[in-house]
Amino acid sequence: MESVEVSDKHIGLRVAATVIMLIIAVSALTYGISALTAADKGWQTISPASGASDYASEFLLTYNVGASGVPSKSESRSVKAAYTDALAKAGRALDPNNVYEGNLASLNESPNTVMTLDPALYAALEKLQTFGDRTAFLGPAFHIYDNIFQCAGDHELEGYDPEQNEQLRDLFAKIAAFASDSESVDIRLLGDDRAELAVSDEYLSFLAEEEIGPIVDLYWMRNAFIVDAVSDALTGAGFTCGVVTSADGYARNLGCNGESFSLNVFSLQNGKVVEAGRLNYTGPLSVASFRTFPVSNGESWYYYVTEQGGTKHRYLSLRDGLPEETLESLTAVSDTLPCAEIMLRCAPLWSDGGDVQRLAELTGTGVDAISPRDGALWVTDPELDLTDVYAGLEVREVK
Repeated sequence: MESVEVSDKHIGLRVAATVIMLIIAVSALTYGISALTAADKGWQTISPASGASDYASEFLLTYNVGASGVPSKSESRSVKAAYTDALAKAGRALDPNNVYEGNLASLNESPNTVMTLDPALYAALEKLQTFGDRTAFLGPAFHIYDNIFQCAGDHELEGYDPEQNEQLRDLFAKIAAFASDSESVDIRLLGDDRAELAVSDEYLSFLAEEEIGPIVDLYWMRNAFIVDAVSDALTGAGFTCGVVTSADGYARNLGCNGESFSLNVFSLQNGKVVEAGRLNYTGPLSVASFRTFPVSNGESWYYYVTEQGGTKHRYLSLRDGLPEETLESLTAVSDTLPCAEIMLRCAPLWSDGGDVQRLAELTGTGVDAISPRDGALWVTDPELDLTDVYAGLEVREVK
């Protein structure tokens, strides 16, 4: 097959900060206050220093400066420093394209070699293995497919879309077959942050012939791990009056002294994006949300809307490498578990052909889920505090 030209830009460099603010405003957490201000005290956006600039545009930290009783200017500086350091470390650790010591890119470049990994990367890989999730081994397919979200029109899709391109469909199917086979590719975790990316000679030859890679890429899962790492670093340093959010639907409310918050749940009604309901809660809370559609025009790096009104999303299947048949949207929350664990518990339910009743499997796991379907807002717990339910939607419990 003729090699495919792909972009090697880090996605964090492609999302403008103003777009992130728009996405966050319409799709993540609202704070029970009228607006974030530039005052010395109160809710403020904390922007990282230049050390985290490669990854900063995909994330937002809002913090209630002065709420802890610490002098506001001093606290703001300290939070900024901690946030900058944590975001830079986590972003570099999980970067599949740019090499840093012990990071994902360096692992990809050193197959069949035992190496010491960054602790954040090792922990993420360990979590994936615990859940038996091999999605990250679709890295070569992700790297090609991601170019869909840079297309200027439908005429450009064929070069990157396996649903339109028979050669790509065959290539993606082969990648998926290798990715599903632990004899072809696997990560051996050896303890003490040491690991080996074990790759068969056959798969290495295939990748070289097709001129594709990287072998491993967390792709749509990556930001869940980054939000968790940043949140853990902030709380470990004693900063608990904030919310860390990613542009693609992961968020951690760090506690915020028991303040009241709300979380928007979105749905498509007659082809139109609407707020299906609002979940009210007090922190702390972790959020993992999945959607097959954009809420705003600023989400073009995560969705592509065709000229016929269809949508391309980022979730590819290990069965054949093609886009998964999924639920329309799924909002999952937990007051005890981090974002990555919520995501990994929900991923197989989200991508199971749109069977909303499978969400009942979350009962007893510490995760609550909300999903609109067939004229109803399905919930795993009828006691969830849902308000502003869209007219005509009935709240129903999955059982």
